[in-house]
Amino acid sequence: MHGASILPRVEVDGYNLELKDNGGFLGDRASKKALYALLDKWRKPLAKERKDPFADRRSKEIGKSELDEALAKGDSAAAGVVHAVVEDLAQELAFIIRRFLHEKSWRGTERIVIDGGMREHRIGELAIGRAGILLKADDITVDLVPIRNDPDDAGLIGATQLAPSWTSKATTAFWPSTSAARICARVSWR
Repeated sequence: MHGASILPRVEVDGYNLELKDNGGFLGDRASKKALYALLDKWRKPLAKERKDPFADRRSKEIGKSELDEALAKGDSAAAGVVHAVVEDLAQELAFIIRRFLHEKSWRGTERIVIDGGMREHRIGELAIGRAGILLKADDITVDLVPIRNDPDDAGLIGATQLAPSWTSKATTAFWPSTSAARICARVSWR
């Protein structure tokens, strides 16, 4: 979401921070690229013994849906690898959030809404949940919430919050209350 920081139901403290960390951005420690680097890390010990549950495929060729399936119904080695990846990803996410909360613009933040690839798959939801527990264990009282809607839909629904208040008084056909807002149809131009 980009735009106004004070909305009818929420005040947005910040969207992201472009803090540098080891030559890259701090937030990249919990990115898709980081997830696959962690998958490589945890597959390596099994590959040495020729017991890699994902065989000879490169980690980037293994989809998040397949990782979800391995965690839920895979053999113990596959589930163990994915569990380790989720734990490390959660640790990285918690580290990022701790650093963000030390910044002046993030002090006093009560809730962080996480979207994108983290939200789209069970492994991401588990990493968000685990990161929340790690933060609470450190007496950091911030709620981590996965975005409820598909990221593209959430952007469209969130856009209704950015319109001037007088537009909602003129008509309800276009600007429903956000609690009732939903996307009936969407066309992707990509």
